[in-house]
Amino acid sequence: MGKCPIRCRITFNKIRKEFSTGVFINPSLWNSKKQIAEPPNDENYIINTQLSLIENKIRQAFLLLQI
Repeated sequence: MGKCPIRCRITFNKIRKEFSTGVFINPSLWNSKKQIAEPPNDENYIINTQLSLIENKIRQAFLLLQI
């Protein structure tokens, strides 16, 4: 099976924006409830780390907009 892109969806004040993260994963390795790649292995660790970095950048941008 091929890899699919992981997309990020942000909703604020009932306005939804979606964008591609640039990260690709085999759909059978994606845990949609936890929003992480499983099982733990080197490739999935890298994917989860990349997604965590994207999440941190989004949170940082939100905090900057609040000040």
